[in-house]
Amino acid sequence: MSSESMGSGLSIIETGKRLMRVGGVETLVVRGFVSNISDSQRPVPGLRLELFNQANEVIQDSVASTAMEKLSPGGTVEFELRMVLPQLDAAQGYRVVWDTD
Repeated sequence: MSSESMGSGLSIIETGKRLMRVGGVETLVVRGFVSNISDSQRPVPGLRLELFNQANEVIQDSVASTAMEKLSPGGTVEFELRMVLPQLDAAQGYRVVWDTD
């Protein structure tokens, strides 16, 4: 019996990102949706926002959970990830991934 990988049957779709001041502190805000694209109920793992450098190494990260722990087939839940004082000058890019910790 093989176990499914974290986030199996789910899809992460980013809808927007903004650099803004929250409480006077520069913050990267990424929003989007997690959708259940399978035909069964799925647990929704936490999400991680990662900044990475040219060597694809994570230089900064931030973790958050969604508002729902489980999604029914076809279900969708919105997410918002925030990173305080992002090191954008050192970053090549960013990505939203499942939090495996």
